[in-house]
Parts: sequence; C-alpha cells; structure tokens
Amino acid sequence: MTVNTQKFYNLFLEEIKKSGIESIPWNDSKEWTDRMLKDKNCVMEKMAKSLGLLYCHDYFYLDGIFYRKKLGYKNLDTEFHFYAQNIEVIIEHENDYRGIETEIYKLIPLFLAPLKVIITYFDGSIDENKNKIERIRDIIKNRIRNDNPFRLHKNKIKILLIIGFYKNRKIDWQGFIYGDKKFKGI
Repeated sequence: MTVNTQKFYNLFLEEIKKSGIESIPWNDSKEWTDRMLKDKNCVMEKMAKSLGLLYCHDYFYLDGIFYRKKLGYKNLDTEFHFYAQNIEVIIEHENDYRGIETEIYKLIPLFLAPLKVIITYFDGSIDENKNKIERIRDIIKNRIRNDNPFRLHKNKIKILLIIGFYKNRKIDWQGFIYGDKKFKGI
C-alpha cells in the first residue's frame, strides 16, 4: 500500500493544526524545522504513526522518510546500523525558498519512493508567487528529464509540493501535485 498524495496532504494539514507549530515564524528555521522534522513528537513523526509507518529524519542527507521496516545489523560488534526498507515517502523541507533547487536535486535521484514531498514557504500569496511555482516545476521537469532511473519509474512516483504562505497574518497552506510536466492544485 502506498501513501496517496491527497491523504498525505490532508493529514499534514491536520497535524499542523494540532501541533501548534503555526505560532512560530517559519523563518525561525531551527525551532520550526525541529518541530516539523526532528523533535520526538514532530509533525512528520505523528504523520508516519498515523499511517502505520516508521519515520526517520536526516536519512542519507534526506530531510525525512516514512518507511515500513528496518534492516539492522551490528558492525564489528560495537555499532548498530540500520537501513530503511520499503521507503514510502521522502520529504525535503526548505524554509528559505532560495535553497529549493538543492532540495529538489536531492529529492529526485537518491532513492525511489512512491511519494516525494517538497515543503517550502513564500512571503506573499500563491498568486503573487506564480513565477516561483513555475520555477520549481521547471527544476523538477529538467531533473526528471535528465535522470534515467526516475524516468523509468515516473508513472509510479508522485511529487507533492506543499507551500506555506501568509494570508491575513496567519500561515496558510496550498498543495500541488506534479504530473504531465505541470502542477495541479489540490
């Protein structure tokens, strides 16, 4: 069973509301990022549990993953290592939109997973930032075109873009699904 993009987005909105994270400005990147991705009961940890999955942050330079089980082993009887099996969701999170290209370049080729999620933030409304959404689309389109393994699996892999922005002095969210070389709002 793979995680549906709509289900992920709805659960994201639900967990964000419950978490109280919206009282912190996202540009306070350390505290926001910790509450989103790294704390013991962070938003992503709670989402993974709700979906019956495990969560790991900072997995091989990826901001976060949801996975089904771990493969563990001892190395030289001193250190325990684990590797995620059956990765369902890969998450890249960028507080500062200007760093989004790096996040996308990591997201597309490193691991195959049925759902890849990009979370970023804009100052201003979605309408005021259409050029940024087009830029993200173009980066993804070019990255997919130049990555042979991804192209082979592209019909099985979904990309979800979640954008946080201020509306009436409160953070609001908009989700977009990438497909057919364009974004469709959800």
